[in-house]
Amino acid sequence: MKHGLVLKKVFGVSFGMLLAGCAMACIYYSGLGSDPITTLIDGITHSLNVGEGLATTIVNIIFFLFMVIFNRSSLGGATIISILTLGIFMDGSLLIINYLFPSEMPLIGIVFLSIIGSSLLGFAIGYYLSFDFGATPPDSVPLWIWKKFEIRYQYCVWIFYSICLLFGVMLGGRFGIGTVISLVIVGPIADLTMKMRTRKPLWGESSIIQNNN
Repeated sequence: MKHGLVLKKVFGVSFGMLLAGCAMACIYYSGLGSDPITTLIDGITHSLNVGEGLATTIVNIIFFLFMVIFNRSSLGGATIISILTLGIFMDGSLLIINYLFPSEMPLIGIVFLSIIGSSLLGFAIGYYLSFDFGATPPDSVPLWIWKKFEIRYQYCVWIFYSICLLFGVMLGGRFGIGTVISLVIVGPIADLTMKMRTRKPLWGESSIIQNNN
C-alpha cells in the first residue's frame, strides 16, 4: 500500500474517531441514557462490583477476543487508532460541551442533544469504516453478522446493540430513552454513510467482510 494512501486512511479514520468521541460525549452529557455498549459496561460494573474503567477493559477484551477468533480481517489501523484516541477525544469533547452548554437544559434541548449525538455516532462509524482500514473491536461483531447472514448493515447493528442492551439490563446496567434512541438511529445512519461513501451495496461487498476468516 502506498504511503500516501496509508496517510489518507490514518487521517480519515482519526477524524472519524474524533467525530465518534464528540458523539459519545453528547450522548453522555444529555443524561437520558448511554448507548447499549455502555449499558453493558455499567451492568458489569454493578454485577462484578468493579470500577467503570475495569468494566470497560473487560468488555473491550471480550470484543477483541471475538475479533481475533471470528473476524481477524477487521483487525487493522482503525483498531489501534481507536484504542489510542477514542477515550481522549471523548474526554476533550466533554470539556468543551461542559463549557458551551448550561448545566441545566430544558427537556427538548436534552432530547435534541441525545438525537444529535446518536446521529453523529452513526455517521462517524460509517465514515471510518468506509476507509477499509480495519475496525474497532465492538464493530467487529456487526461486521461478522453482516458477512454471516448477508443482511443490511443496519440490521446487524440493531442485533448487536439489542444483545448488548439485553445483557446490560440483566446485569443491572442503567438505560433510558437515550439508549433506545441510540439503538434505533446509529445503525441506519452508519449504513447510509457507508453506502454514500463507497457507492456499493451494503452487504457482502466490503473487503473487511469478504476477507474475513
